[in-house]
Amino acid sequence: MNRQTMLDLLRRSGDDLKRYVSEIPPDRLHWHVDNEWSAHETLAHVCEIERHVFIVRMQRVAAEHQPLLEYFDEVAWHGEHYDPTQSVADLLADFTGVRGREIALLEAQPDWSRWGLHEKAQKRYSLEFIALYALHHTWEHLNQIANTQLEYELAQQG
Repeated sequence: MNRQTMLDLLRRSGDDLKRYVSEIPPDRLHWHVDNEWSAHETLAHVCEIERHVFIVRMQRVAAEHQPLLEYFDEVAWHGEHYDPTQSVADLLADFTGVRGREIALLEAQPDWSRWGLHEKAQKRYSLEFIALYALHHTWEHLNQIANTQLEYELAQQG
């Protein structure tokens, strides 16, 4: 995939997330089936990973020579920091801000093959890989949010 397509898709996935989540009625945001996250929890997770993983890794790879990229325990972080009272508007503003910084960093960085070494996986993560991972992560969880809403509709029917 070329650079411009990747940047366009990153922008669009953020817009898709904002548009879809903004259309969920407030009374459905915290609804979930057993052992699954609500739309609100999933959105919070997406924001957490953008803020604590993707932008941090992109910044380090862009600025440092082959940095060691720290493991981030997303489950533990979410368990300790999730705030069910945080507004959707605040979550979306946070996501939009971080995604904008990622896009600006990628636009400014001529070499997307720069990489860092993931400390746990012991694999090289290039800027291009991190950007693609961020894109897939957004779409994966947008789908999860949509599935939660479908499950809500099905539960209401019966």
